[in-house]
Amino acid sequence: MKRSALLTLTCLAFVLMASPARATVIYTLTIDHCTGGCGTSPFGTITINNNGANSVTIDIALNNGNQFVQTGQPGSTVAFNSLDNQTISLFSSSLPGWSIDTPSPGSYMADGFGTFQYSLNCCNSMQGGGNAQTGPVHLVLNGTGLDETDFAELSTGGSPSAFFAVDILSGQTGFTGFVGTNTPGTGTGGSVPEPATMLLVGLGVTAAGRRMRRRRAA
Repeated sequence: MKRSALLTLTCLAFVLMASPARATVIYTLTIDHCTGGCGTSPFGTITINNNGANSVTIDIALNNGNQFVQTGQPGSTVAFNSLDNQTISLFSSSLPGWSIDTPSPGSYMADGFGTFQYSLNCCNSMQGGGNAQTGPVHLVLNGTGLDETDFAELSTGGSPSAFFAVDILSGQTGFTGFVGTNTPGTGTGGSVPEPATMLLVGLGVTAAGRRMRRRRAA
């Protein structure tokens, strides 16, 4: 088989095997705003996966027996922002009773962390530690242009401001309150190549092979 044909087939194989990009960003909840203290940090992690097609999954896992609550009136269980300020809907939740306050950006307080644009509530909107919910929780959010990078916006007026705030009942101290993070998320950041990108790389390799053969023939 000629070398040019082999290069072409190899490139096409890479393209066919390539899967769409699935970028992941992970936030770690390390800041304690529980009244009386929530115990040992980190309190949990938030993992965001880009599903493509204007959709992300958010997986929140709490540590040390911590549980989700909604203690404010009105309250938030999970508060966050979006850089694109789009309309966001909660498509599904692995735990019962979860809802989003309003699809459009609003103003939601998370004690200690200031004001956020969006708020997710758990526990059938019941108040207090007696209605705590054991995680983890798997959430699917939809919105035009929504991806894992949209959540990299801090709240306003916080001490400190945060990317996420989560209302918990501490499994160590029994106190309730918000925990959060002001540390940027870590992860792949969209480094997985798309099939179209791999096709362009393949065509470049094939063209380079042809040029090398022409030089040798000359």
